[in-house]
Amino acid sequence: MEVIAGNFGFYSPMVQSCTSGEISFKAIENLRDQLCPEASRQSSTIGMVKAWPKPCLLVQANMALRRGDQALLRQEKFDFLKVPKPALRAIRVTANDAARSDGLSIFGNMRVPERSVIYRVFSGDAPDYSEADEDLSWWETSNGTQLPQRKVRVKTRSSWDSVEALIIPL
Repeated sequence: MEVIAGNFGFYSPMVQSCTSGEISFKAIENLRDQLCPEASRQSSTIGMVKAWPKPCLLVQANMALRRGDQALLRQEKFDFLKVPKPALRAIRVTANDAARSDGLSIFGNMRVPERSVIYRVFSGDAPDYSEADEDLSWWETSNGTQLPQRKVRVKTRSSWDSVEALIIPL
């Protein structure tokens, strides 16, 4: 329901007429208070990211298994099978139109690099609201291929048992 509200509850021209500067969780909260105070935090974050006029990704990171390991766990348990261990992964990635046009992307279920501020916030080694300049080349696909080099700013906040991150190109 939150995804549906985030997709349809925030009319892009209206949101864009109120935006200025770089996206942040504080800017999203201020816009929510101004435009749609009854909207949930999650739906407003999704909606504002999608409507933002500049490239932006919203990543929700949580402990999860690789897709192949998820299938293994659904099969009957055998003593000779190793039990896979979850890792911090980008379980949900929302890209706005500007990010797609700009080629800015992270694939769903990618492992979060240990040197990323996202990982540090999740593990408690950084404050709940943190920000860092990073490089997308730190991210690797499951076959070991790195994303292209690209400087980005990562803004994070702790959210229940996960971390939300805004990723914007520099």
